[in-house]
Amino acid sequence: MTATSKAPSPAGLTAEEERAQRYDRLLGALADRVVDDAIGTRIPAGTRLPDGPQSRLWLGMLSSEPQLVADQLSGRGYRGKLIPPAQGFSFRVAALPVSLDVTVSAAYYLALHPTVDEQLHLVNADCASQSSPALADAQGAQPAARQGAPGRPDSQQGYRLATVWTKCVIEPVLLTVGISAADLGSRRVGVDGLTAALAAAGQVPPGSQLFRCRRPYGPPGSLPRHDDLLDATAWSQYAAINLLSSDAVRPPTFSAALQVDVAVAEVGYEILLTVVNTTPAIDDQLIDGQHTFDKDCFDPLLYEVTLNASADTPLKPYELEQVAQSYRYHRTVPAFGHAGAVRVSREHDPLDAVGRRTADDARGHSRDIHWRRWQRMAHRHQLRSALQRPCRSSFSAGQRAPRMGGAGVVEGGSRQAEGRARLGRRGTQGR
Repeated sequence: MTATSKAPSPAGLTAEEERAQRYDRLLGALADRVVDDAIGTRIPAGTRLPDGPQSRLWLGMLSSEPQLVADQLSGRGYRGKLIPPAQGFSFRVAALPVSLDVTVSAAYYLALHPTVDEQLHLVNADCASQSSPALADAQGAQPAARQGAPGRPDSQQGYRLATVWTKCVIEPVLLTVGISAADLGSRRVGVDGLTAALAAAGQVPPGSQLFRCRRPYGPPGSLPRHDDLLDATAWSQYAAINLLSSDAVRPPTFSAALQVDVAVAEVGYEILLTVVNTTPAIDDQLIDGQHTFDKDCFDPLLYEVTLNASADTPLKPYELEQVAQSYRYHRTVPAFGHAGAVRVSREHDPLDAVGRRTADDARGHSRDIHWRRWQRMAHRHQLRSALQRPCRSSFSAGQRAPRMGGAGVVEGGSRQAEGRARLGRRGTQGR
């Protein structure tokens, strides 16, 4: 049992403002949780994941660039939602050279060989979906059903193999990128370092094996039947006879690169940094050195992709012309996100982009939005307090002094506003 002390209230805040801040922190925590679930940061690494949790993720993913090209050339195309193969951000500097400290991190999923219980779970799920009798579990429950259950209508041909996954997270890779005026154009760097980090992260949980597909040669292996699922011994005998040896199975190859694009801009130079998933296509991946992977046991996507960069020179902001003379939004932004958002820290101007909408980035934007909401609530409170007092019908020139950011009231402004309102009402009535 632990005791905690209540944090003191910030000085100068009213009860409503303090309550608004508490709501802001609560909404920020809820937003963080939604983003974590969407990216997959809450999925534990190094454990067996029988339900394929990566299929439910929708942020922070990068498709394989070679796989997308191969699908397009073969005519298969991409019928589902398009997941980009690269993401990053662009920014501008006044002059070159510039030095960038870039950090890249990511995660991916490896397929594992199922246990007999995991295989039974899949078979029973398939039987339930087709209204067929279920098999018993490996502890021997319902032995009669285990011995005589026909299972799925095609159980004589065998059941499909279950796929269990494990999450592999790489250690952040630090890259130092120097850019000079001679580096105009596009280039890719860090391929060896990123590929080595991805390979080093590919560790299976203790007591587990990589997925073993059916033996494709002399003679080809068969799918498991209900007699192969009686217990762990029967399952091991089936795997030894019909599946590839665990010593012959190789893990898939994952690779990535940092692409640097440099171009002359209206003000100085524009630099575009992107992380590209260069994992080879499935047709170029060999599970045993001779045969390709089964598509159900190979996931070429990179997850939780994070790109951080720190520049040794101040950034030149972009000016948003489409919001000219707008006082609700800033007209300048320090960087643009590509296939995602970007967050910039003003203190040292480091750039931060995670996934398509990344954990840090999405949290930062959520906090900003909620903070503005808290400010608006405070303004409304002040406005209500002012309206509760009697209003005077006339004001002197001194009393028209600036109250909002130093912008005073212009003589005749009320008449202009009334004229615009009348024109607006006429236009609305004429529609």
